[in-house]
Amino acid sequence: MKRVLVAAAVVVGLVGLVSIAGAAVNVVNWCTSTYELSGSSAVGSGMDSAIARVLTPPVIAVTKLAKNTRTGVMDNYQVAAVTGDVIEFTIVWANTGEAAADTIVLSDYVPSAMTYVGASVSDTEVNAAGAASEAGGLVRYVATAVAGTDLGAANGIVKFQATVN
Repeated sequence: MKRVLVAAAVVVGLVGLVSIAGAAVNVVNWCTSTYELSGSSAVGSGMDSAIARVLTPPVIAVTKLAKNTRTGVMDNYQVAAVTGDVIEFTIVWANTGEAAADTIVLSDYVPSAMTYVGASVSDTEVNAAGAASEAGGLVRYVATAVAGTDLGAANGIVKFQATVN
């Protein structure tokens, strides 16, 4: 019986073994050992394995909301506004993939019919390090070490305001 198991382990070691665990794929690599004594055939002695867990790539989901600060109406599609109203834009993001992203960049241009409200950009994040800024009508958010679902998914919120011209 031991020889059958050793033979099976040798075959597995030669071809590899792939199994699926959730969305990630575990790739198993086996190493087997045998020994021979003069006048006898090879005898299985031991084996061990190592696993490489191949994660799904990062997926950065983004949802954008607009809120008219005068009326209090907030929507992810549109809000009514008149000249002089201040609109607060909220960008909600999350890494829904298993693997971490080294860096993510969110870029949002202030519409030409609006004027950015100075110093209104802000950000908060969980399981990532990020910073938001505005220059020349471009709101830019950069985050690093953005954890995936395998390590406690990263997510965050970026907000800024603009006045309707």
